Amino acid sequence: MRRKRVGFIAACIICSVVAVLHAQDSDVDLVDQVSIEDLDSLFSGAVDTVVEPEDHTEVGEAVSKSLEGIVSFPLKFSGSFTGQLGAAYWPTDDSHSGYMNFENHLYFNARPVTELTLSADLRTTYYNRFGFELYQIYYDYIMFSHMFLSGGKKSLSWGEPHLYSSSGNILNDSVYCANIGATFPFGPISFKGVALTPIHEIDAEDTSTKDTDQQTTEDTTGSKISYAGAVEFVWHSMSLTAYYRRWPTNWQYKPSGAVYHYDQAFGAQAKQSIFDHIDVYAQGFVYTYPEKYRIDKEYTDFQQTQVIAGMYGVWDTPKFGFSLEYMYYRNYDEKFYKGVDVGHEHKVAYSVGLGNLVDGHLALVCTGNHNFTLDQGCVTPGFVIKRVFPSADLQSGVQVQYNGYDRSKEGEVATCVALKLVFSIDY
Repeated sequence: MRRKRVGFIAACIICSVVAVLHAQDSDVDLVDQVSIEDLDSLFSGAVDTVVEPEDHTEVGEAVSKSLEGIVSFPLKFSGSFTGQLGAAYWPTDDSHSGYMNFENHLYFNARPVTELTLSADLRTTYYNRFGFELYQIYYDYIMFSHMFLSGGKKSLSWGEPHLYSSSGNILNDSVYCANIGATFPFGPISFKGVALTPIHEIDAEDTSTKDTDQQTTEDTTGSKISYAGAVEFVWHSMSLTAYYRRWPTNWQYKPSGAVYHYDQAFGAQAKQSIFDHIDVYAQGFVYTYPEKYRIDKEYTDFQQTQVIAGMYGVWDTPKFGFSLEYMYYRNYDEKFYKGVDVGHEHKVAYSVGLGNLVDGHLALVCTGNHNFTLDQGCVTPGFVIKRVFPSADLQSGVQVQYNGYDRSKEGEVATCVALKLVFSIDY
């Protein structure tokens, strides 16, 4: 028993240290955009489940034997690879382009004792440039059969929205932080808490040109810790959740070159399942920020308010799914754009699909979004032909953009025709 305790403590320390030392730089884009690139994403993202990587190898036993005396438990390896090869044509201005990208995840998993799981995700990507990082490394520990502890470099998601998932997740920056959290379920009520600290100095204010060794004694780790908590009540098919998060004053986000300082966030969410296939939910957040960063003194200390409401549903027979979300967004720091208050937005996003056609080889999908404030958006109907080659799907669609969205000009419409092969392999 003493050896197990020592092994658990050592494993936790390894996870925390490796997360800090080996995580690579990544850009945190907190500006919401609805992805319309993956035409088959409707069915993969519409169900509220977590899919564990499937283990197809016996290499764990060999690793255990080769590391005997150093590691006393088997390591399990699995992975997933997704690659895209395609081309796009814009009839509006007679332009065309080709592209290629891929993303590979190599998962490591070990369970030395029943209560402890160690996990890691090594990610390699190519999106115009190569990327290589230890995306996640963390431990999960069950204490006294009803307390759940977790720590390391781990992606956390608190919030129900699927299409506006970045804004709907109060912990959307968690994967770029070292974090430790706990969950305490007591009957229908669960309590969650997590502490996060940015891994890279660039995430803290006024440190982009400083080395770690040059920091003053006032720039302590404690001053960079962000705290968050949630309380969830579940009754039959209904759930109610309250959220809270606090940031230190020297914490800042830099999405797309903009800088956002947050102080506190308060939020609530309600979710109800109806007709066995449909979930309806609504969520609201209020963000405050320190007084020294307030730009417009006419407003209160609110920096941002937002409301997201939506629904999604999935049916197996026939294979049909849809997702619809509305978002109201108010940022008091935003400026006017072409006479329109862009800090005060109403927008909607949607996705619908029908699959298992032609003996399961064809799926029809349509995604889109519309910004009511700017009166612009896009719609993308398309289709997916399954397994045209081994482990490869053919996807095609036509995107129609209007009134200044992306490449379209104000008052005009632009179209894009895209065709691509998507390779997907789990190993």
